[in-house]
Amino acid sequence: MKAVAKLPLKERGQIYYEYGDEAAKLQSVEYVKANRFPGN
Repeated sequence: MKAVAKLPLKERGQIYYEYGDEAAKLQSVEYVKANRFPGN
């Protein structure tokens, strides 16, 4: 993340949005159905 901190503010914001979108996708219902956790 140190490299991200040196980027211009606009690019930094875009990276954080992409990171957030990816995290939301990974935690979506479809993801859980496709890749059930071992406890389930």
